[in-house]
Amino acid sequence: MWPIAPESSDDAAIAALASLSARDQELVTLVVWEGLSIAEAGSIIGIRPEAARARHSRARRSLRERLSRDDRSQEPVREDHDPGAMRGLSIQIVNR
Repeated sequence: MWPIAPESSDDAAIAALASLSARDQELVTLVVWEGLSIAEAGSIIGIRPEAARARHSRARRSLRERLSRDDRSQEPVREDHDPGAMRGLSIQIVNR
């Protein structure tokens, strides 16, 4: 399942997640999608809670910057595009 290929989706959040290292993708996925605490996710991938918190913070910052950059350079919206389809995911990743 890791790493996620950016071309697998046009969604900005998935592309931003794919820009992270495989280990950071796994950490963020465990926290955001699986609902684990950062410490629990760190334990699963074999790192100390302090390291997990630092990695998660850096990954969130990277995602926020990537999504912000993508928002500024976004192409015109296609007619078949559902702008709300992944909105919750983006908010969770950026604001969690």
